[in-house]
Amino acid sequence: MTDGFLQLKIEGPRGTVAQAQIKGNLAKMRASWLPDTFKAFGDYVRQVVLNRNFASEGTYLGGRWQSIDPEYRAWKIRVFGSQANFIGRRSLALRHAMTMANPKPFTRAGPPGRTIRAVPILDYDARSVTIGAKVYENGNEYAEHFDASRPVFGEGKMPQEIEIEGGKLLSLPYLSSTHTDEFGKPSYDNNAFPSKQVTNFLSVRALRAAAS
Repeated sequence: MTDGFLQLKIEGPRGTVAQAQIKGNLAKMRASWLPDTFKAFGDYVRQVVLNRNFASEGTYLGGRWQSIDPEYRAWKIRVFGSQANFIGRRSLALRHAMTMANPKPFTRAGPPGRTIRAVPILDYDARSVTIGAKVYENGNEYAEHFDASRPVFGEGKMPQEIEIEGGKLLSLPYLSSTHTDEFGKPSYDNNAFPSKQVTNFLSVRALRAAAS
């Protein structure tokens, strides 16, 4: 299974202040909103961050993926078409399993005579979110094999872009739905999780990342 843990770490002159603000906003948020907030962050990592990493063949998260044999590359292109010229896009099953919105298990044709079965993973609660995928080709696990030499979650280097976007997203539900009352305490405008604002934030970035 390919799964991963991304820790939001904000560095720089105001890094400590920004990180404290995010933690503070999460702490003050309605407890019932935390699962949806962590799910939104998981969706962001899946649909935006990992799509960017697949599009860059690993460079976005810290290191270009190991190259492939020229003969194998030629076979991939002949069987799967021009998109297979890129690493990680042979049948697109792994990329789709790792990045698709509304993840659900799916099956598709693989190389001649083979079938690919993929099970996307998006588990979340009020404390954390876990993302990843299980991908099998004719019953043989493929995602771990790919990840061993081409880390889907990168080499531990997080671009500042993720720190900024991720921080905004984690604070968005609280900031978009509250104001401070006369006693300096947060007052919520309504009881519903602000899904529209979160969806708008994600959709623009996800569309750009998927198109690359």
